[in-house]
Amino acid sequence: MEKEKAQIFADILQECFQEFSLEETKAYLWQLFSLTVSGAYNRQTLERREKLLAVYAHLQQVLNALEPMLTEGTLNSRQLTDPCIFKSPE
Repeated sequence: MEKEKAQIFADILQECFQEFSLEETKAYLWQLFSLTVSGAYNRQTLERREKLLAVYAHLQQVLNALEPMLTEGTLNSRQLTDPCIFKSPE
């Protein structure tokens, strides 16, 4: 059963990163965050907004795939020792 879940998750990751590389995903995620916080998102071209939303949708798929693992305690048992720090990938 665990092997099946791992394969499903691996398939989702592969599918998500076929359109955008990991580096592109990081860059677009940072752009989405900074544009949203600054209020400049709506001033972007339609094409750029669509790319940013596509990255968001891909990451949502990854999180959805992780959810069963987290709720079953597979990853949930890890404790964070350091606070989260938001850092620009640039």
